[in-house]
Amino acid sequence: MSRLTRGKRKRVSPALKSGRPGKKMKPIPELPQELFRDEILSRLPIESVSRFKSVCKSWLSLFSDPHFVKQHNDRLNPKENDLLVIRKYGHIAIISRYQEQFLLRNDDDWNLIGSAKGLVSLCCRNVVSLWNPAIHQSKEFHLPPLVYGCLCRAGLGYDPLSKDYKVGICYRSLDKLRLCYAVYSSSSASWIHYQFDDRDVEIVISDFENKSLTPTTMVRDSPYWTTSSTTISSSNEEKAILCLDAFKFDATSNRFKLLPRYSSEFSKDKKFKVVCMRDLLSFMAYERCPVCKLEVYSLDEDKGCKGGVWSKMYSFGPFLRFRRFDCLQQGFKYGDEIVINEYGDLTRFNHKLGTFERIPGVMAPDTGDCFTYTPSLVSLPGMTSIYLENQTPLPGHHPTIRPLRLVNSLRDHLPLEKTTQVFN
Repeated sequence: MSRLTRGKRKRVSPALKSGRPGKKMKPIPELPQELFRDEILSRLPIESVSRFKSVCKSWLSLFSDPHFVKQHNDRLNPKENDLLVIRKYGHIAIISRYQEQFLLRNDDDWNLIGSAKGLVSLCCRNVVSLWNPAIHQSKEFHLPPLVYGCLCRAGLGYDPLSKDYKVGICYRSLDKLRLCYAVYSSSSASWIHYQFDDRDVEIVISDFENKSLTPTTMVRDSPYWTTSSTTISSSNEEKAILCLDAFKFDATSNRFKLLPRYSSEFSKDKKFKVVCMRDLLSFMAYERCPVCKLEVYSLDEDKGCKGGVWSKMYSFGPFLRFRRFDCLQQGFKYGDEIVINEYGDLTRFNHKLGTFERIPGVMAPDTGDCFTYTPSLVSLPGMTSIYLENQTPLPGHHPTIRPLRLVNSLRDHLPLEKTTQVFN
């Protein structure tokens, strides 16, 4: 064999390859693009979709399309994607029923002000962040200059009509004589300022000024703030009258709304915890005794003509070790599973089985705000990928495996947003 022909292979016609002289090979059938997109790609886990964005430009465009994002969200398994975002001592964590998925160091003392439709909102001094932990993107913006130092309340809401994420804040005017509020729209990237015209709302919010600016809980992607008071009953000294006031930020109407007051007579030793259960504003009432029940009361805003009706929903128990419920947290959205901070460990209580199961993760003697969280592919205009050296890797993971999150360095370099005054 000569040098020119050495190493070269003789070409074989497709007809001979198939074993049928005179006939060409049939092309391999391809799946229709609609079937491939709607039935395969839309069912991929979020981690896979985030990774496959770099495959080609067409996939990057597809995975960012709002129609595909909605379709993908609709096909997620609700039980598997039923998570919590919780503020721990020095960390912000996202946890499932069985594990702590990842931690974000909270060295700068970011306040957790809400979680809606896949986004988590954090506030630190005069900066607010809209953060999507699932796709590792965030968008930061400033509070209006006239608000800084006078902020009373801040919460994240979602408007299902305009598909817009909004941040609502309450603040005192510079002369401390008026209570105002402002709404940030992520679609227009601007603030609009309002004045309260309802005295009842002003009284309730004024009573909140010495408490946390973060929402008590979130229901149907709206933040709720609550305050309660108890007085000894005049008819029975062993009883006390509980009065629970609540108001919410409605992102659709851009208004803070006062809700019907709950007032009832209870044992004076009972404790209360306001949470979201079954997509309703709820509170759990319990007392310390050897054997007792945990009662759940909820506000159904769709009933009645005055903004809703309070009623008893159900009871848990009786329990023999009821002291474990002294540190109740927000439960998971599906399944009515309550979360308890027990000596630094997070434990979930399954009332159907009557069992306590520890959620593995970093122990934190102090836990604060806690909201339900569902991962999503949503990406807002202005969001950018975020990498930071403050990432805390999970045990057994190399720190370079997962992208790093939250750009603290943007805090002092953000442009001021447009501001519009609308007083009514």
